[in-house]
Amino acid sequence: AAEDNIGVMYEHGQGVEQDYAEAMKRYRISAAKGNGEAELNIGNFYQHGLGVKLDLNEAIKWYRSAVSNGNEEAAQKLSALNNGGAAQESHQE
Repeated sequence: AAEDNIGVMYEHGQGVEQDYAEAMKRYRISAAKGNGEAELNIGNFYQHGLGVKLDLNEAIKWYRSAVSNGNEEAAQKLSALNNGGAAQESHQE
């Protein structure tokens, strides 16, 4: 959870310079430990193209993993993507 919190700080520039690559690094460390919140954050990066190439399939993969680790928000993201939200989200880079 600590790595995820540090990732959030880097993602939003809270107390540090905003750095998507560093945020992703921290999220991946946390996700490797089964942290559903970190997996949700990685999915968001792929869904919106934050520091990575926009990739909805990769976003869905991370959201599914987050759901399997108990993250309810990821379930909502998956539902929105499955109900046509993908077209709407795809031009937010």
